[in-house]
Amino acid sequence: MLTLVPVVTALSPPRLAGLAAATAGWLLFATKGVDALARHAPISLQRAVSFTTFRALSQLLTIAVGLGLVRLLAGSLSPLGLSRPTPRRLAGAALLQPLTTTLATWIGVGLAMPVLMEELALRGLGASQRNAGALGRELGQSSIAWLVLSAVVLPAISEELMFRGGLLETVRQALARLGDGRGARLAAWLVPIVASAVAFGLSHADVPGGVGLVRVASTTALGLALGGIRVGTGVIWCSMTVHMLHNATSLAMLRGGFRGLGGATLGVPDVVVGAGLVAGAIGAWLLLRRGAAPSGADAAPDGGESPSLRLRAEDAPAAGRGAHQARLGRRAHGAARGEDDLEAVEHHGAQRHRLAEAIEVAAQKR
Repeated sequence: MLTLVPVVTALSPPRLAGLAAATAGWLLFATKGVDALARHAPISLQRAVSFTTFRALSQLLTIAVGLGLVRLLAGSLSPLGLSRPTPRRLAGAALLQPLTTTLATWIGVGLAMPVLMEELALRGLGASQRNAGALGRELGQSSIAWLVLSAVVLPAISEELMFRGGLLETVRQALARLGDGRGARLAAWLVPIVASAVAFGLSHADVPGGVGLVRVASTTALGLALGGIRVGTGVIWCSMTVHMLHNATSLAMLRGGFRGLGGATLGVPDVVVGAGLVAGAIGAWLLLRRGAAPSGADAAPDGGESPSLRLRAEDAPAAGRGAHQARLGRRAHGAARGEDDLEAVEHHGAQRHRLAEAIEVAAQKR
């Protein structure tokens, strides 16, 4: 069963500092470094590479740089939540996606509705399309194959590793040191989710006007849901799966994939809303039912003993040697006790033998 306030397996101070530095460098590269590389690229290369191709290459480069920084500065990739999830957790999280997409889109459109209506009144129907710019043209006109890679798969991998992996875990580890009370543990659960969601939403503030407001608000709401899934399941793969499915559903909505399947409510097809209610209930049941094996940071990948109950990997060799020495000590102590018991038995037997001889001698004298 999912716990409301999962136990955080604390990193050592040097590893936490390394993770924080790696995450800062990762975010800086993603927000500034990619644009700097694009500006300084040769003009011929800029003209030869399409916007879709550039997005795919920049996301691959961001993933590589981020993972390299975490591995170099934090010592391992384990803080990112890369443990293997249980099938039940992965399926439950995936079934939450239609509901997550519905709520995130409704929040974004609802908050931006006044701005959208004002733009419609002042600038006409084309205002939103003009504000969408190159991103809107890419999503509406590029080939599906390239879009699946550049707008569905790679963004989910890159953004989940960076925001729900590095950033969320850095904040969570830092807050976990405030204490072990329920209030401190609740703060270590909620604040990282909110912080990573806000950063995630602000990273999508790349489109002006009402469309940009929809984009920021909906991605922030999506980030809250993804953060909750990441913390609740303990692994990054669950939130990453939901993120990919969300991107695929959003792309299908934009390209008219649900046309002819009924109406829509606040930009979400009714079929998606219905699927969200049914699939969301099933997904929540799978995740919250008793007996669901924990996974990720709060449990073993195979549903075994929780890492929070195990010794850290770096302490295992010394602990193993100590346990082995303890076993040898117990064996030696047992052997010594056995030898003492044997000597006592032999001594008692000798006393009985001498007593028998004395009785026999006394009988002969009579």
